Amino acid sequence: SIATVNCADEPLQEGVTCPKSSNSILGHGGKHCECPPEHKICVGPRCSIARNATGHIVRQGFLASCDTCMCISSLRDGTGKEVDVYVPFHRDLDTVHLLMVLADASKSLERKFVECLHSIVERSSKPITLHLITDDPQDGNEHIPMYALAGVNLQVYHGHNLLQKALAKGGSLVHSLLPGLRIDPGGVDDIYTSEPMTLTEKYLALMPFYHLIFPEVDRVAVLDVDMLFRVDVALLWQAFHAFRSEELMALVHEQQPTFRSLFADFRKINPHTHIGSPPDTRIGFKGGFPGYNTGIVLMDLKRMRNNDMYSEAVFTNLISSLSSKYMVKGTITPAVVFTLLAIEHPSLFRTLPCRWNRQMCQSMKARENDSIFHSYHTCKDDRILIYHASCNTPLPTGDVK
Repeated sequence: SIATVNCADEPLQEGVTCPKSSNSILGHGGKHCECPPEHKICVGPRCSIARNATGHIVRQGFLASCDTCMCISSLRDGTGKEVDVYVPFHRDLDTVHLLMVLADASKSLERKFVECLHSIVERSSKPITLHLITDDPQDGNEHIPMYALAGVNLQVYHGHNLLQKALAKGGSLVHSLLPGLRIDPGGVDDIYTSEPMTLTEKYLALMPFYHLIFPEVDRVAVLDVDMLFRVDVALLWQAFHAFRSEELMALVHEQQPTFRSLFADFRKINPHTHIGSPPDTRIGFKGGFPGYNTGIVLMDLKRMRNNDMYSEAVFTNLISSLSSKYMVKGTITPAVVFTLLAIEHPSLFRTLPCRWNRQMCQSMKARENDSIFHSYHTCKDDRILIYHASCNTPLPTGDVK
């Protein structure tokens, strides 16, 4: 049942009131209305915050005020299934921590960033803290589209400073990901690597060191800016509850034959290997492992800080040794690092279903025959929850498999 409530001492057609004196409350980011006892949930159209009767936030939007609320007796997810909003989240997960990189921002990239945030915030049932790594000058954020961040707790980090931290704390792995990294005093243009890299690529290379450069954060969902959410981000965050005791992070498989190409020499010598094979391939007792995509990564940073094996990967030449062992062709990226570690230590990683990162890019399709490409690119999940418009692919306007 739905009843419209005005945040004033004025009964409406349904005979329900929302007196300003008691029920119109200044919440986190703006006003919200509370529902009468017979209703469970108050959802304001485009409100900054709305809460259910237990005080849990059930919706965030962009406007800073709320004049009208809909009081609903139940809340349903995108599939139409009723959601019990009275089940509390674990207290330490009440705030969803997101981490994104916005650098070298073109108008197109900025638009995708805004669309991504819009799709997250308008569906979120939990407060959001966004940790944003940017190339904006240290004394200002003039290139960040602040209008898209209403209702979000924004923490801005200048990428130049984080690179300096990584160089000081990150061990041998820094030089595998950022070959010949040298930082001279001055502006952002004084970051040098021996191989050509865009500023975005340099900042993205920091991903394996987030546990060191963000010591105050225990868990974070790392996102590319070109994502489109069709689901409450709190449901993605809930995946942390499913982590086994040894798991450090969760990712979705790469949906192109990227690692088939990177491991090509190794696969020639080992034609029956599961490494770089499509996920549905059965090789002995193992399924194929196509490698990981880093468009979405759930990281338990606290566990990463306390894990000896992960520390070895960061502070020793382990990744270089594994790269030689598996005859990797190409540049070492965070996706390659996590894929190599998962081959050697699969218990450290959780694989998320493809619906959590449906990669739209088909840049490798022309290089492979259709059957090989589609064996990697097919996602059999009934409903896609997050789309990933990688390699400048347009974001979908409807449901796309």
